[in-house]
Amino acid sequence: MKILAFIKEHWKVMVLAAFAIAVFFFLYFLYPHLMAWREESQLFLCNKEYLLERLAVPGGLAQYMAEALVQFFANAKWGALIYAMLLTLTQWLTWKAIRRLPASAPSDKSGKAAPSSKPWLFLLSFVPVIILCWLATNPYIPTTPLVAVVLVLAAMAVAPKGKKTQLAYTTLLIPIGYWLVGPAILLVALCNWRWAVPQWVLLAACVVGFSYLAPFPLRQQARGIDYYWNEDYKSTLEEMKYDRWMRMGKWARIVDAANKETPEALSSRNVVQLAQKNLNRISSEELMRTLDPSKQVMNNMSGAFIMSEVFFHLGMTNMSQRAAFEAMEAIPNYNKSGRALKRLTETAIITGQYEVALKYIAILEEAITYRKWAKTVKPLAEHPETIPQNAFYQKMQKLYEDQEDFFFF
Repeated sequence: MKILAFIKEHWKVMVLAAFAIAVFFFLYFLYPHLMAWREESQLFLCNKEYLLERLAVPGGLAQYMAEALVQFFANAKWGALIYAMLLTLTQWLTWKAIRRLPASAPSDKSGKAAPSSKPWLFLLSFVPVIILCWLATNPYIPTTPLVAVVLVLAAMAVAPKGKKTQLAYTTLLIPIGYWLVGPAILLVALCNWRWAVPQWVLLAACVVGFSYLAPFPLRQQARGIDYYWNEDYKSTLEEMKYDRWMRMGKWARIVDAANKETPEALSSRNVVQLAQKNLNRISSEELMRTLDPSKQVMNNMSGAFIMSEVFFHLGMTNMSQRAAFEAMEAIPNYNKSGRALKRLTETAIITGQYEVALKYIAILEEAITYRKWAKTVKPLAEHPETIPQNAFYQKMQKLYEDQEDFFFF
């Protein structure tokens, strides 16, 4: 009886905890490659200038906070954990918003149960979260919308309860909130149904008015500047998987996956060939005959990153450098990339462009997740005479000097 009583009293917390655990395992086991892809699509800098750059455009605060979280996604466990926490917080705040609705107010003396106490209403609050979880698996939709929703729901949770003060609060919140989090502020108008129409008109006026202040088209501002990435930049989940396996050195797994199902992307096939070579199943000469270095292989960000990695493994430094540039230019929302800058730093050191390497290192030192690595290679760029003492860079410089210098076109 005590167990049943405990479950009856705390079942909501138990359901929410089960949901959080399910989200974590779902993303960690099925989408670890997507976590890495999101991290390499940006370069979060921990300085005042980067913050001001984001706050200078509508939705900038949500984008800044999302990027601050995504910088840790290189570790799939952290990425899945952060997503689980954000989605769990979203559900809790959604439930609080539902309970604040007039229809969910406690009943009068009739003795009927308040709507907020009904189990189905609590379970209904999971619907928006499940939709957001599904959107999280779409590589063309960044993390910014989810963070924006959390911020809006949090602002609604602290709204005053009086009708007049609530009206004043939400009226002020819409223009300020739109600039800080973007179109997600529409949730305020949806929840305040008494004043929904005038608040929608106010939001539309904010979108149009702010379009004269920000250097973005009206259409892009209306849908959210960092809410949606252009699908013209196609990136397949297959490429993300092969890219992650290659970076982890899982050569046998790559070959096994290719044997089960032939990869469609040209870049993925190149990874398979590299894996075959590293497993001593084909010779270096055969690998060079079958490798496809054409520009068609790098028609998207993932393909370019894959080829930069493949070329680097083969000691083809110039080709790897070119592919890293291509990858960074193909980022959907025109961000920079910590992974690309790291590779460009390595290739600059190998090719003897030490001043260029120091420029990249100075940028990476402002990034929390790349700062430690940047400090380890900085002495090599500052004192090139010490490179022969580093086995890896000495080997790569020797390969670069002995190899023919060529690019693809």
